[in-house]
Amino acid sequence: PISIPLTPNNALTSVLASLNARLRAWGFHEDRNGIRESLERAWHTACEGGTRDEWVAQQEASIREADGLLDEIAEFLGSGMLDTLSAEASCALWASITSTVFKVQWAVAVLEALLDIWTIPVVP
Repeated sequence: PISIPLTPNNALTSVLASLNARLRAWGFHEDRNGIRESLERAWHTACEGGTRDEWVAQQEASIREADGLLDEIAEFLGSGMLDTLSAEASCALWASITSTVFKVQWAVAVLEALLDIWTIPVVP
């Protein structure tokens, strides 16, 4: 997800590797269309399997986890570690981080919108 620059700063690479591991465990995808399609398949499977409520609860937990990931990325950006890189490396890392943050926020927005649509109570 986040490109790790070549640098002798082990603290920086360690933080980025940890963030990447958390992003992957969260279910980060590069393909935005794939996220929506995956959610739709999972929703239909949960509905057909009778596990709709559990699935919704898991997705709500996933949204909270994404918020925590974004907070960690913000902490990293405020840590001053980017200042240890060359201007070129810093710019490349910034581009990678902002792209990743956008994709996480996009995935959360799609998930929240779909949950709102799918869980609207049916009025007889």
